[in-house]
Order: sequence, then C-alpha cells, then structure tokens
Amino acid sequence: MNSKWFALALVATSMSIASCSKSDNPNPIDPNPNPGTGEVEVIEGKIASNKVISASKTYLLRGYVQVMDGATLEIPAGTIIKGEKSTNGALIVERGGKLKANGTADKPIVFTSDQADGNKDTGDWSGIIICGKSQVNTADGTSQYEGGALGATVANYGGGTSPILDDNSGELTYARIEFAGIAIQKDKEINGLTLCGVGSGTKIHHIQVSYGGDDAFEFFGGTVNASHLIAYRGVDDDFDFDQGYNGKIQYGISIKDPNIVDAAGTSRGIELENKGNVLNNLYSRPVLSNFTFIGPGKESQAQHGAGIHFGLNSRMVLANSIIVGAKGNAVEFNSDFPAAELKAGRTILSNKMGFGRKAN
Repeated sequence: MNSKWFALALVATSMSIASCSKSDNPNPIDPNPNPGTGEVEVIEGKIASNKVISASKTYLLRGYVQVMDGATLEIPAGTIIKGEKSTNGALIVERGGKLKANGTADKPIVFTSDQADGNKDTGDWSGIIICGKSQVNTADGTSQYEGGALGATVANYGGGTSPILDDNSGELTYARIEFAGIAIQKDKEINGLTLCGVGSGTKIHHIQVSYGGDDAFEFFGGTVNASHLIAYRGVDDDFDFDQGYNGKIQYGISIKDPNIVDAAGTSRGIELENKGNVLNNLYSRPVLSNFTFIGPGKESQAQHGAGIHFGLNSRMVLANSIIVGAKGNAVEFNSDFPAAELKAGRTILSNKMGFGRKAN
C-alpha cells in the first residue's frame, strides 16, 4: 500500500465528511461562490442545436431534457442547475450529442434539487444520463436505458457491430450531483450519473454524487475512463458496472451511511455484473486503483451488504485500495465463475487492505 495515497485518502474523506455532516442532511453546505443573479431559466424538451448557458443564471431542468445527436450543451464553471421534482427532471445526452461541462475546484458546477433549503431529499430529481457509441455486451451491440422505460426514443446507446471505442460524448469535470436518482418503475431506476456505452474520448473527472436515491455511478458497457469520483451517502450501490464495461478509474471514495439504505435491495460499495450472455469475450472488467471504501459498519441496517460484490460473468482489477467497515464481507463472489477468474489471473486484487470481515 502506498503510504502517500493512504494519507491523501484520509484527508479527502475527512474533507468530504466535514462539508456534509449528519446534521446537514438533506441540506449540505453549498461552497459554490457564484450563486447567480436569482434569475431562473427553464430548460425543457430537446436541445437540437448547440446551446451555451451562463453562470449568471440558475437553470431548471423540466422533465427529460435531451441533448440530441449533433448538438452540444455547454455549461460554464460555477453554474447551478436544478432538477424539477414535480416533473422528475433529468439531463440526458443522447448518442451523438455532447455535454461540455467544466467546473473548477473553486467554482464547481452544481446539479441539485429545486426544493427549498430544509426540504431537499434523496430522489428529488432523476439525474444525468450520458449515452455513447462504444461497445455494449448485447446481441446487436446496442441497448436502451432500462428497456425503454423513459420513452421509445430516449437514451439509446451502443455502437452496434462496429463500436467506436474512443467515442467522445464531451466533458464533465469538477461537478457535484446531489439529491438525484429515482425509481421510474419497479426495478428500473435512474442514478446520479449513468454512463451508457460511453467511449474513452469522453472526459469524466472530479465528480461527487451525494444523497443519491439509487446508485451514485453506474456504467453500462462502454470504455470511458474516469478519475477522482466520490460517492457520498447514497441509497444503493456506489459504483455499479454491467454490460461489459471495460475502462479505467483512478482515485475513488465510497462513503456509506449506516441509516441510508435501499429498502428493496442490497447496498454495496461496488456491484459488478454482466447479466447477459457474454458475446465476443466482452466481460465486464473495470480496472480500478487508489479507491477507499468506507462502509456503514456491522451495526448498520440489514440491507447493507458487502464492500465489493462480484456477480455474473465479471472480472475486475482492484489495486492500491482500502475496504473498511462493510456490513457483510469485504469482498464476496456470488458463484464459482468470478472466483475461478481470480485464480486464473484474469481478476487481480493487489495491494489491497481490508479491515473487518474477510473476503468470501
């Protein structure tokens, strides 16, 4: 274990906890120094041509806002964007569309609830979905988010039989996403940030998802890389990988709350799956390094689970990481397959520190 990374992880964790203490929920302190003029502009429907918004205003996402093929939505540093609770507001970047949203450490872009301070809560709005043309483990190399539950023309992804591995869906950096994530139907949810078939030409880094109503980050296929991701006190899994995701993520923090949990499922630090039949050897295999998983503790609610769960047809590389305080095992395998992959060297767990219950 790299001692420098260990120290940095502790510092980062303490900073996150200091900025969002238990008493703050559901109203975390907002460090954004540029709250705008008070003018609110509604964004709704389809964005079919390039659109540049201003940090001097506050924006309201009404319903499913789609950035269409060929269009770019540009969001400058310091902008505040609110999801409308009454219409399940969401930002959806369709396949071929682009999001250019670059905050800074001093002026992050904040995606938050439209509810008044004191009334914000998990699941107030839907979240952000980005769709790309990279590889997806399905029969034809394409899919649609939650089987079309959002609408027949909403959130289609994947590059088909000729995927574009370095496909570019834009940039999302130095941003906070809070109070997002809802169930749209039974077992069909929108997460804080969902990346569907997104290619490695896309830039994703320095993102914090807080108080999410479902998963913090979910990757459906794709080859996008990312770094500096924080999942803070979400309801369900903090990092979820499926449909043959193959990308690299460096520097991540998962922080669980013992009293915040998915009542209908099991909440984990990582859920790793590849539920469909594996085609063209496209297994889910994220390569992760420098992660810290701070679990809810053994006295937490029963729906909390393992720190890391290896599911169907899954492989992973996890290096230089810490797992502490899981309700269940630090690492668990749901079948013989992921255990055999570890023995064969296609899954690698190296320089990993686990405290509490042993891997199973």
